[in-house]
Amino acid sequence: RSLTMEIKDISATLPTRGPGRAQTLLDLCEIIVHRTDADTSTPKGTAEFHTGPERKWPHIAYHFYVSKDGAVVQTLPVTTVGCHAPPNKGRIGVVFVGLERDPLTSAQQTLFPHLLLFLTDKYQIAHGAVRGHREVNDTHCPGDWTAQAVRDWRGA
Repeated sequence: RSLTMEIKDISATLPTRGPGRAQTLLDLCEIIVHRTDADTSTPKGTAEFHTGPERKWPHIAYHFYVSKDGAVVQTLPVTTVGCHAPPNKGRIGVVFVGLERDPLTSAQQTLFPHLLLFLTDKYQIAHGAVRGHREVNDTHCPGDWTAQAVRDWRGA
């Protein structure tokens, strides 16, 4: 029996600079967890920043976007390579709104295990292949609290 979760796909409504690179469902092998490191981020604002003059990426970096109230939206098709954790291909990017130094909100904490279980089940990704951004790139993201939440979820 498959798990279900209400996730609205808003990817077609967000600004882009181009289609980006393609990947197949068979390429998917990791989930990388991030924080926006901004307290009031929105998918549209993040996409504007990522595609704007500072970054010039083809689209928003992340595939799934979790607001502080725990609402999840899909911001990029998983068949498009994200721009969130080089080399990016095969990696699903999940971002939680909030500062890296802060813990997840209680709504995000409640959602966290369910979302990761849903995504690992849906895309057939091993639980051990769910990582915080800092585990795959030289960065502080997703911050200490969220990095610990990822390790706890994996059972590490």
